[in-house]
Order: sequence, then C-alpha cells, then structure tokens
Amino acid sequence: MLNLKERNALEAKLICSIISTEIRFKEVYTSSHNLSHLFINKGLRELYIAITKYFEAANELPTFYLQLREYGDFARIWEDYNIQFTTETNRDAELILVDDYLKRETIKIQKGIKDRNLKGLDYLDALNSETHTLLLSIDKQYSKKDIPNAEQIDKLLKEILDTKKGDSSKYIKTGFRMIDAKTNGIPKGHLTIIAGRPGQGKTDFMLQLKRNILGEGYKVGVISLEMTFAELQTRNISSLSKIDSRKIESGEIDKRDIALIHDESMKLKSDNYVIDDNSSQTPESIKATLRRWIMNKSVDLVFIDYLTLIKTNFNRQRFDLEIGQLSQELREFAKETKLPIVLLSQLNRAVESRNDKKPYLSDLRESGSIEQDANVVLFLHRPSYYGINPYKTDYEGMELTCNNISVDAVDLINVIIAKARNGQTGTVPLQYVPKYHAFDNIEIRAQLKKVSNSDYPW
Repeated sequence: MLNLKERNALEAKLICSIISTEIRFKEVYTSSHNLSHLFINKGLRELYIAITKYFEAANELPTFYLQLREYGDFARIWEDYNIQFTTETNRDAELILVDDYLKRETIKIQKGIKDRNLKGLDYLDALNSETHTLLLSIDKQYSKKDIPNAEQIDKLLKEILDTKKGDSSKYIKTGFRMIDAKTNGIPKGHLTIIAGRPGQGKTDFMLQLKRNILGEGYKVGVISLEMTFAELQTRNISSLSKIDSRKIESGEIDKRDIALIHDESMKLKSDNYVIDDNSSQTPESIKATLRRWIMNKSVDLVFIDYLTLIKTNFNRQRFDLEIGQLSQELREFAKETKLPIVLLSQLNRAVESRNDKKPYLSDLRESGSIEQDANVVLFLHRPSYYGINPYKTDYEGMELTCNNISVDAVDLINVIIAKARNGQTGTVPLQYVPKYHAFDNIEIRAQLKKVSNSDYPW
C-alpha cells in the first residue's frame, strides 16, 4: 500500500487534474463517481467536497481558494500542496488511488470476518461474498452512466407491452392461473415467501412450482436443508407417475409400477435444474452457491427450503433479529443479481388457536423483517387437515372441479396471497393430493350468489 507522502502527492494531483478541465470534472460529477472515499488526507478530502459544492452553486470550477471561503478556510491546504491548473490529466493518480482503496477495503473485510470467528468454508464464503459486493460497488461507481429519460421511457413502454402480450420479463409464471392473475407470477430480483404450518404441503408446493416452471423452459435451483436429493426426487417420481409415494418407499410396487417409474424418472435426468441438499448451510455458503449456479448453470429462479434451518453467524441475542438480517441479506442478493428467490418458512403456533386455522402475516415464525423484505407472501392452508370442510365455509354453495371432476373436500387447499406488492391479495383454491405430492388448477363450476364480488375468496 501507499505510504503517507505518496498518498498526499497523488491526492493533490487528483484535485489539480479535476479542477483543470471542466469536461473532466463534469464527467466525474455527473457519472455517480463519489471520489471522496479515495481521500485519506482530511484536508484534501474536505477541499474536494468544497469544490463539488461550489460547482453545484456556481456551475463553474474555482480558480483560487478564496472562492471556497463559504465552505471553509483552504488557504493553507491549497498552498501546502501547490494546488494549481495543470495540463496533465493525472488519470494514473486516480487509478492508483482506486487500487490502494481496494487493498485497504479488502484488509478491512478480512479483519471483519476474522472478528466473526468464521472458519474453513464459512470464512471463504464470507470473503467471496463481501469482496464480490465491494467489486460490484466499484464497478457501478466507475461504469454507470446516466441513461437519457427517452431511453428509459422506451424501455418501460416495451415492458408494458410485453406484459400485455404475456411476455413480461419481470415475472416468471407459476403455472397456477388464478395465482398468476393476481400476482403476475414470481417477480424477478425479489424475495417471495411460501409459508405454512407443518403438514400443509410447503415442500410439495415448491416441487410442483419447480415442475411447472421447468415446463416453461426455465432453469431452476433448489437448496434443500430439510430433505435429501433422493427424498425430493421420490416425491417428483410419485407426482409424475401418480403412484403413491408410500408404495415407492416401502417397495410395494409391481412390474407395471416399475416400468412407469423408470419411464417417468427419465424426465428427471435433464440438466435444466440443480439441487443442493447440504443441510449445514450458512448465508455465506448459500450466496456462494447461488453465484456459482448463476455463472455455471444460468439458473433463472431459486427455491430455499427452508428459512429457519439456515445457520447464522450474526451473534444477535434475539433469534428474530438474526432471521430478519438473514431475510434482508437474501432480499439484497436477489436485487443485486436480479435472481428471484423463493424462500419457504414455518408459521408459529398462533394459527392453531384460531377457529378457522387461517394464518396471518403476523404468524411468520420469528418473523423479524421477513414481511417487509418479501415482495410476495403466500400462505398454504389445508382446511381438511384441521377437520374443517371447506364446502361448508369458504366454498359454501360452490362446485369446484379439476379436469372436469369434482374436487373432494379433503383435496382442497387454499393458497392465501397475504402480500403482493404489485398485485392483489386474496385466496386461491387448488387441488392438492398429498399421496402424489401434486397440485393442480381448479375451475369454479357453480357458485352461490353473494353480496358482492369482493365476498368471494379469490
């Protein structure tokens, strides 16, 4: 790294080059360059900030320190470092200071990680994550250019027209018509939450979404902290073959079943998805895995099953704060990479105390800031699991069918859209057959007159 004398000389040269040409200064000033972080010398940093403030007010560069007296006394610093006009661009001074800044920030990162007592892969994952963030911030600062309003409006109009045609690049369709109609699908670059109490079918719903999305030509990643690769694929095979998973797991299958299982399992040999079933995951290891998948697998969407099984190293005294920080990190990662992340989560026991057993946003277990961080929140609610007949509550007087066949009460599940930042909330009925781990769309064949359209659950 630079010694103090070298740094002071380079910082002074940088100021000389900036004030010597208005074209160069405007390039710096209007392109989101915030060069103040390059100055360690307090006096030179304050001088640079004063120059930018003067330019804001006068729309011209100062030629002498007296012009800056409104912002401070810079006579001594101006004279000590011989600040004057120069014909040299001194761009090398800026590049050397940027290089030195990166070295200093990298040392800070290493010290910060060391203070967190991370070891082995966790240490490397954290180092990779934080240096990547540093590089992105520098890249944005030195590469970003102002985009003309006309260009941005044209881009927006194209997105609006694409959405009308069903070709929106901002969402990935779920394959469930009524969910897509309300939410537009899974938003890219955002965090989506799927939550429910145990036994509501969260993992099965995730796998059905995965199959639906793969069917649309996307590539999908799954980080499974709860179930192994084999367990997930057994459920997939059961769903595809319509053979009870209990028969598959117990080996009680005949020759016809074996042939069917073999044929359907061929569909799972595709490389359009990837599963990581490492149950000992940290935020750093997850982000490292996702970056690798983005680069090497070109994944379009990722599922994480599930939130509270992720091991955190935040050293917070309250678990809800740790989970809140974790969800915030995943939200920021999704925004940074434009990758949609679907995160599964448990709900607390408050649901069980209600007569209808329906969840609310406040039921997110150790919720912290999950509700704020998520763009979409979906709750799964199986009335029959609690001995409730949905045809006598939510769907009284209605006939719900799937592929022209009436859906039994035991196979009805509610997908409650509790939050949709750019859509509508409400409840969508789906068919869920647990023994096949399969979900399907439902059609409303008949319905009883109600007071208004808003009374219907969807």
